[in-house]
Amino acid sequence: MTSIGIPRQTVARVLNHLERDVTRVYDRYSYDAEKRAALCRWGDELLTVVKRDAADPDRLRAIAIPEDIRAMCS
Repeated sequence: MTSIGIPRQTVARVLNHLERDVTRVYDRYSYDAEKRAALCRWGDELLTVVKRDAADPDRLRAIAIPEDIRAMCS
């Protein structure tokens, strides 16, 4: 995720890694908006890879991408 520009702190929150410093006690913000944006961005990257690979039938036989997945990131 960091390779597509998502900050390490956001990636750590998405992965639910624990902080080891004093901020974990005082920082009660959920980071939901940041996590959603990061996951949508990552999803876009995954869709790009899947669509590229779908052009080669030997790599992927069938791809089903739910239509409503984009609506979640709007």
